[in-house]
Amino acid sequence: MKSLKMLVLFFSVASMALAQETIKMQVKESKVHCTGVGPMEYLQVKTGKEKEWTYFYENIEGFDFESGYRYKLKVEKKANAKETCLLMLRHIPINLKKWLVKRK
Repeated sequence: MKSLKMLVLFFSVASMALAQETIKMQVKESKVHCTGVGPMEYLQVKTGKEKEWTYFYENIEGFDFESGYRYKLKVEKKANAKETCLLMLRHIPINLKKWLVKRK
């Protein structure tokens, strides 16, 4: 009986994990240089009502950054069941849904 409850719990969490979240995001006009495992460049973003720019370590599928332009985007954040159930949320695919603004 305990294993049946665990199985039901697993499928409940898995079905919730397949939901998408739409986020409005601002992207700063220049990337920032950082060193982690090696030297890299990262986008700087604001989401929601954030006042400070934060480093963005993921790729936005379908978005080609062009230096010198500030962007307002609407993106979809998706988590799959495996990532959610194992609490491995390091990499959640983020897809460009719509360009809202691109300006210099």
